[in-house]
Amino acid sequence: MHSASLQTLFFTIKNLEYLNLRQKMRTTGDCAKLDAIDQAILSVLQSEGKLSNLELSERVHLSPSACLRRVKALEDGGVIDQYVALVNPKAMGQPGTSFTIVNLEKLTQAAMAAFEDAVRSVPEILDCFYVAGSNDYLLRFTYRDAGDLERFHTVVLEHLPGVVRSNSMLVLRTVKKTTALAVRQRLCKAEKKAAGAGLFNRKAKHPSCADG
Repeated sequence: MHSASLQTLFFTIKNLEYLNLRQKMRTTGDCAKLDAIDQAILSVLQSEGKLSNLELSERVHLSPSACLRRVKALEDGGVIDQYVALVNPKAMGQPGTSFTIVNLEKLTQAAMAAFEDAVRSVPEILDCFYVAGSNDYLLRFTYRDAGDLERFHTVVLEHLPGVVRSNSMLVLRTVKKTTALAVRQRLCKAEKKAAGAGLFNRKAKHPSCADG
């Protein structure tokens, strides 16, 4: 076989491997689609996102080309959402953190849409969650000092549409804070059923749960 033909075959095989990996990331079946290597990659990248592909491949014991294909599949499959720099609020002169509960006067679609659109336009608001229970929304923002906190309440919160009541909780000390998700294999339905019956051995996968 000519060298050109061998090269074409090689790239075809590699492309098929990548497509299979990407499909695995996108498939949402009963069983987990992330194997141990995928989990290792995610664990490393969540703590050290600036690693080069070569450094990452050494950490997870893969060849650089295989590691790159894995990462690309995780990105294209939506498992890796984005890469960002996490800025230290204290270094930016905003050491205070507040979690604020917000209640709207009306919980109509129009009122909620107006409030949520307004929140998205306020850069000081870092997170906004629509929550269940007796309250409607939970906001998180950082602030410099008492004066800045008062400014946020009087200038920002009071001008958000539809707000009838708010209550802020100020953080005294951060016990734990992380952006890293715990990466672990999920169980397929057959394994969950066996686990519920006390029959599941975590060292062996259920026969009906194919490897991802």
